[in-house]
Amino acid sequence: MYRVQLTPEARIDLRELREYIALKSTSRTAARYVRRLREFSAELAIAPHRGERRENLRPGLRSIGFEGRVSILFAVFDEDQIVEIEGYDYGGRQRDWS
Repeated sequence: MYRVQLTPEARIDLRELREYIALKSTSRTAARYVRRLREFSAELAIAPHRGERRENLRPGLRSIGFEGRVSILFAVFDEDQIVEIEGYDYGGRQRDWS
């Protein structure tokens, strides 16, 4: 089984997403959503090569959708058995992944 770890940027993305949802809904709804997103991300430890290759953005980058609203961007390091979550794109917000 692989180990899943989040980059500092991914942690910031989660915090910002939680704050955004809390503003539009409630803090409880935001917490539940982010918890489901983290649980889904953790499942990459079992099947790390899921999703779509995003070589056009950066070599080795992959993405997988979550509940039709969030794209999880990640890289798989087979030699170390690590899945590194690089970030979360949501609500039309996208960053430069190069």
